Amino acid sequence: MSSFREIKASRIAFHEKELEIIHSRATALQDELANARRALAGAQHAVDTLALDLDALLSHQGEVISRITDIRREVDPQAIASLPNELLRAVFFTLASILDDECRYMATTWLRHYNEERALMPFRVSAVSRRWRQLALDSPSLWGSYLAFGSATRFKSAKHYAETIIAYSKSSPLDVTFDLASYEGPMYSEPQSLKDVIRLIGIEVSTSVCTFIK
Repeated sequence: MSSFREIKASRIAFHEKELEIIHSRATALQDELANARRALAGAQHAVDTLALDLDALLSHQGEVISRITDIRREVDPQAIASLPNELLRAVFFTLASILDDECRYMATTWLRHYNEERALMPFRVSAVSRRWRQLALDSPSLWGSYLAFGSATRFKSAKHYAETIIAYSKSSPLDVTFDLASYEGPMYSEPQSLKDVIRLIGIEVSTSVCTFIK
């Protein structure tokens, strides 16, 4: 009888030990499961964030494509060709005004400085097509609104440039700027008048507006 009880007690002890092992393993698995759930939640958050970022990026991509399409439509030669001369001429003068503002802004002063883009603007618009050229030539004030010289203006090219501007501006007033701050040569350092400076490049002209920048 005692032997039977000993066997049962031994089996009970075995199962109790087994329960301890199961409990220990279950506790470890519960901890691992909690960690896995936290990791899954973090991963899900990352997935959700990436999905939102992707949606926003694709939406912005669509907007950019739409803008490109609109711009291409605006610069379509057929669309530009349909503009009336009055509107196209207004575009020329608006562009000139924008470049004038940039001349002042880039120089950190409200005095207008020499700017090659502004100096070449009438020439460039007149080189687009026959119609644009004729329209530019029919707008003398577009040429006379900016006659400027700076350090980038070479002696020979300055003479040709000035002669062209004077010829195309016809009887419209000339707005002349000599950016003397960009000249290093002594011949440009102390001009007595605009005529004296213009004579240096061999041109005689009467002007209504002039700006000297030192």
